[in-house]
Amino acid sequence: MFKKLKNLYYQRSLTTQIIIVIMFVFATFFILQFTLNVLFFPGYFTEREIESFETNLTRYIDRLEETDEEDYYEIIYNFTSNNNATSVILGPNFRIIESTPNQYTITARDSETRIPYDILLTDNIRFQPLDSIQATLTPLDNTDYYVLSKLVRNNLTVIDQSCNYQCIEIDATIEAINKPNHLNYIFGQHQRVQIEANRLSNEFLDNNVYESGWRYQSSEGPIDLMVYVNRIEWDYVLTIVPIQNTNNIINILETYQNYVYLTALVVVLLWSFRIANVASKPIKKIEKVAEEIANLNFEVQSSEFRNKEATSLSKSINLIASNLNSTLNTLNRKNNELLELYKAQSEEVDLKKRLVSTISHELKTPLMIIQVTIQALMDGVIDKEQLDEELKNILTEVNKSSIMIQDLLQIYRLDSSETKLDKSLIDVSDLVQRTIESFKPMIKQYHFNIVVNVEKNLMIKADLKLMDRVMSNFMTNAIKYTKTGETILFNAYNRNAQTHIEIINHGARLSDDHIHHLWMPFYRVEQEGDNRLSSKGSGVGLYLVSEILKAHQFDYGLKNIDDGVMAYIIISNNK
Repeated sequence: MFKKLKNLYYQRSLTTQIIIVIMFVFATFFILQFTLNVLFFPGYFTEREIESFETNLTRYIDRLEETDEEDYYEIIYNFTSNNNATSVILGPNFRIIESTPNQYTITARDSETRIPYDILLTDNIRFQPLDSIQATLTPLDNTDYYVLSKLVRNNLTVIDQSCNYQCIEIDATIEAINKPNHLNYIFGQHQRVQIEANRLSNEFLDNNVYESGWRYQSSEGPIDLMVYVNRIEWDYVLTIVPIQNTNNIINILETYQNYVYLTALVVVLLWSFRIANVASKPIKKIEKVAEEIANLNFEVQSSEFRNKEATSLSKSINLIASNLNSTLNTLNRKNNELLELYKAQSEEVDLKKRLVSTISHELKTPLMIIQVTIQALMDGVIDKEQLDEELKNILTEVNKSSIMIQDLLQIYRLDSSETKLDKSLIDVSDLVQRTIESFKPMIKQYHFNIVVNVEKNLMIKADLKLMDRVMSNFMTNAIKYTKTGETILFNAYNRNAQTHIEIINHGARLSDDHIHHLWMPFYRVEQEGDNRLSSKGSGVGLYLVSEILKAHQFDYGLKNIDDGVMAYIIISNNK
């Protein structure tokens, strides 16, 4: 059955389908709302009201227990006023206790005549000692009391009743207040309170226990009530609160919703036809555009419409046409990129070949020196006086070759994807000081002036051993190209979320061509004069430095400044 209905639905036009869906959604919402109103709302509303009241009742009982019984009036007055409840104090035998005194009176002294008047309060109006009032008093028959016919307090009229007999107008100050210790003198007269008090007994309460005392629902009378009994010391507190009748609320909701749903039904029907027409019209136009694209006409464009979905679909069709049209261009561009990649790989292969050739050449020279020297030693050509010097030359060549091989191995490791850096937090100040200490003999020998400007607590995350190699190589080049007695400056600072490390040697500069090629393997700057410059290195020092800094993803470089050369490292703080 469901399958037949489904097939019947899909055989309809788009307009009909949209109308059916909208009406189905509307009907579902209406049924759900009606069900909730009938089944869920009454119980939910009543439970929430009772739960809220019982929370206030618990606080109310706690305050009564903490307060002396002579001061119950204010607590009971506030609770019953705020919660539309009735509350009386019962004795141990469940009888209503009389209040002391059993009337609420005040004494007001007229400011002009100084005559005191005892006023019996018949309305729940609270006063404080020394309050100023303007009032009209009427004598109460057969008593010494007066009642208020008119009361003005703080320029606000509280009571305004006619007074036709022995009226007395006063402008007075409250001198004394005699109020009962609770509200039994008012609530104890209520018939429903007396009925519920007479109903109570120990056996009755035992059958109506709840977590904070006793409670039960009383349905005797025109209004349903919730009755609570709580213990305070030797007495009981009887509290009665009416249960809100939800039938009237539900009837009002149903009547209101009937009008709303009737209006909504008319509006939904009208808009269903309008929406269906708006939705189907652009789809038919887009269908024609799709047919053109299927015929390989990629220049066709679909118009954009006002509603979001049609516009989105139109843009998608246009995007398909545009993508198909640009595919050939993309393929051509990819071919060019492949050619560029092939060229780069070819250059890399050539570089590796040149590197192997250069390494062979660099190793061949020291090996030949060692071979010739050893052969001369074996043939006895070298005198004993020259033996030590020749052995030192051999050792020097071996050390240089060993350093070069170690540097090349380190470069190979950095190129390997399996090699991971042993990163840790490094204090830049310690890194600089350790570099200076390792070159201290040469610093003293050539009388260099070392200046260190490093910010405190400047930390970077890097491989400590590799960074020592970097700093050592930069320092070696700084010593080589700094004249005796000149200054070598170390700067390290934080700026724009980046850590900058700079090594500046003064008194010498390099040509721009040299600076550009210094990072290439086995490139050397040939200079004469100072022994420090005439001694050749391995030729891979700065190349190793570049590989180390690339592995760390640090920016680096060399540049000429006014009177020297600066080597720098820039480290982003989020690396």
